Amino acid sequence: METVYAGYLDALGQLDQICGAASASYINHPKVIQGVESGDIQSIQSGQKLNIERLLLLQPDLILTTSLGEGQIDVSPQLQRAGLPVVLTADYMEHHPLARTEWLKFLAAFFESEDRSNEIFNTIKAQYTSLVDKTKGIDERPSVFCGAPYSGSWHVPGGDSFIARAIHDAGAHYLWADDRSRGSLPLDTERVFLKAAEADYWIHPSHYRSLSELFNADPRFAKFRATQISQVFNNTRQVSKNGGNNIWERGIVHPEEVLADLIKILHPDLLPEHELIYYENLQ
Repeated sequence: METVYAGYLDALGQLDQICGAASASYINHPKVIQGVESGDIQSIQSGQKLNIERLLLLQPDLILTTSLGEGQIDVSPQLQRAGLPVVLTADYMEHHPLARTEWLKFLAAFFESEDRSNEIFNTIKAQYTSLVDKTKGIDERPSVFCGAPYSGSWHVPGGDSFIARAIHDAGAHYLWADDRSRGSLPLDTERVFLKAAEADYWIHPSHYRSLSELFNADPRFAKFRATQISQVFNNTRQVSKNGGNNIWERGIVHPEEVLADLIKILHPDLLPEHELIYYENLQ
């Protein structure tokens, strides 16, 4: 029911077990996209409309989904009422990127692949830790803010979120680091501007892929110092034609790759040979 599971299942070598997918058009993995196009993987949700009848016909052994605690959005109650085998995950609430990766072990239990998941996780953890060691001695940390308004609210990651931790581990100061929430904070643009007007970097500005797109959405964005010095980066380098973003699939399982990108952006001298994998500099 979430695109993130494609990343976990790919790492475990279990993509062939997928028989249905929600919001299939937003999946990035070519093999899963091919499966949807060929009909081997059924699309079982469009927008908020869930096709319970199709799910019942598929007779899946396991349905992976998450819960946001919002009745109108969550699909788990509908699935449970239909008697379908639902398992809830909550990796998006983890406070550390490696903790999200570790959900790989949870999924591995269903496929009796615990040894494989432990090996994968330990390798990723070692690489992530090695990168963090490169930024520990940094005294001057550039300031960073995230996001962009959506439906009138600017949801910035909480200071105890996995995104905030990744920014810290990359050697930067996240402007909302003092906030202790793991979710996101809904703010208006004025409040964000008061705090972030002079920030050094702006990352994850929604779906925008150029400064002109940003300015067309809101001309006030041109007043941020980060836009004036061309220090706006989005994690949109690997986006499919339908908008599926690989950072929410492979990038969740491989936070060491995401961290390397962030270090390259914030402190390029520390990783001179690294080429950006998920991020691009908006021009």
